[in-house]
Amino acid sequence: MPISVFMILGVVCLVGAFVAGLVLLLATRRPSGLSVTNPNLRSCPDCGQFISVRAAVCPHCGGPVKGV
Repeated sequence: MPISVFMILGVVCLVGAFVAGLVLLLATRRPSGLSVTNPNLRSCPDCGQFISVRAAVCPHCGGPVKGV
């Protein structure tokens, strides 16, 4: 195989890794804005998503929430 094929494969792999990292970063971002200032919401201790202050379990991950 010519060297140019390896170079193209390397670039494709680097671009793929960059896109995968970007998708992972965006998928794990916590919501911001109104949720932070809403007194009826708090952060789940297990997954970090915002949940109701009245919730006994997190609707996102199913983890128990203490201090209900």
